[in-house]
Amino acid sequence: MKVLYLILLISFSYSVQGQINGDAFIKNSIDGLELTTQRDLESIQPSLIEELDFRTESRDFDPNKQEYTFRVKPSTPKKIKAQKELAEHILNEPDFAIEEWRCDINQSAHESWIDLYIKSIEIEKYENIVSIYDDKKIVQDRLESALTFDFNEKVKLERDRSEALFFIEKTKLDLKTISKDYGFDEDVDFSFKNFIRIDQIKNQILGQKEMESSLSEDAYEQELIKKEIDLEEAENKQFIDFAQVRYQGPHVNSLDERVSIGLAFTLNTFGTKNLKIRELGLELERLTNKVKREELESYNELSSLKLEILRDIEALNKYQVIHQKEKERLEKISEMIVNKDGSDPQSLLSIKERIVRIEIEEIGMKENIYFDFLDFKRKSGDMCLLERNLLHFQP
Repeated sequence: MKVLYLILLISFSYSVQGQINGDAFIKNSIDGLELTTQRDLESIQPSLIEELDFRTESRDFDPNKQEYTFRVKPSTPKKIKAQKELAEHILNEPDFAIEEWRCDINQSAHESWIDLYIKSIEIEKYENIVSIYDDKKIVQDRLESALTFDFNEKVKLERDRSEALFFIEKTKLDLKTISKDYGFDEDVDFSFKNFIRIDQIKNQILGQKEMESSLSEDAYEQELIKKEIDLEEAENKQFIDFAQVRYQGPHVNSLDERVSIGLAFTLNTFGTKNLKIRELGLELERLTNKVKREELESYNELSSLKLEILRDIEALNKYQVIHQKEKERLEKISEMIVNKDGSDPQSLLSIKERIVRIEIEEIGMKENIYFDFLDFKRKSGDMCLLERNLLHFQP
């Protein structure tokens, strides 16, 4: 289902003169979607000194006996590196909702371009049908006086002509609606000269490289846990807990120690830190399996869609071969009718209508391939790159 983000698109609307091709249409739709967020990475600068602690204690409320302690908790280069990488990973977390929103808008624009292309061709074909019906009406009017004239055929012709006219008018309204939704004038002239061909779609499908999985929320969490484990391991390898200097007030005995220096060491064996690492490891294992499963599912979906598109293209090719032969036979029949004395114009017009109907059915088959191609590009990740018009024909 297409989603038209009218609020966004109206903000980019403008009056357009001249022809608009697919590149301009898509560009107008996605301009401004490159959203960036300013993050202050400079503020994340871990230091070799983690904590500075100064404390004082009083004995008997005597200032001369005041005790002062200065404690320093150091860090290590590995710990600093792990802290910085973790902080940068958190600050650079993508906004996955916005990323999905941008992809939806881009895909919606491509789908609308297909609609414009298909509907423009359908209008042209149905206008040909109406022209044939008008000619049939003239022939029927001349034959009304005949005793064998079938008025049911005249009624059927009127009904078919009205339905064709209604289809044309409704399709023109659809074109105007799409144009307005994307900020263009209702009567803008769209050019489909460089619309992608079916054979190029086939080449792209066959030449598609292995899908590069984009960063998903689970993959982000996976990397986050890895960096948390790195930090926990770096903390486990830090043996010096703190260093301190203590000064005590004057003593009666001058030999008493007034200044003392101390070091605290930590040996982590099977404490809570090791338990924390184990817990994170289990969570990482769960997420890794989930990411692998999702990647496999995406690969299978892409492979299935690839086979479906190639099958539809093969079916289209067979349709074209079979009906091309039919057209050739119909043209020979037309020649026979024209060369025959007392030719039947009704038969000639029926042959013309049949040829147009063949072309209309072919357009419907191509439309399905175009939309499946967009789904293929979405699943392969190309749709979210916002780099170019994916429906542009490249010789």
